[in-house]
Amino acid sequence: RLTSPLFLGYYAHILSPGGWINLKTDSKHLFGYTNEVVRRYGLPCEVSNADIYGTGYADEVLSVKTAYEKRFLEMGLPITYTRFSLAGRHEFPWFDWERTRRRRRTTKRHGWVSTPNREGWL
Repeated sequence: RLTSPLFLGYYAHILSPGGWINLKTDSKHLFGYTNEVVRRYGLPCEVSNADIYGTGYADEVLSVKTAYEKRFLEMGLPITYTRFSLAGRHEFPWFDWERTRRRRRTTKRHGWVSTPNREGWL
């Protein structure tokens, strides 16, 4: 995954101080995973938008659509966008995303965790 602990470590070595990671994806799974990574590591998140076209968030740059985006949009599926920083962090211990996700789903069913709002998971 592009935002896994392994890749975050790579980005930490090449990202300029104060730089941002921008992730635009048609994968709800990757969007959810990335938001969990941001939450778990306490990373500053400037934007977490679950539907950049549906909310009107897409600017001139974000509005450039790949062939895959066009296909997903034609199917009525959203394109997501997350912008976050590593805040100078270089260590990203591995965690079990699937176990965390299953546990959060279980607690949501019981009403212990609030569900995401329209703007995203954060």
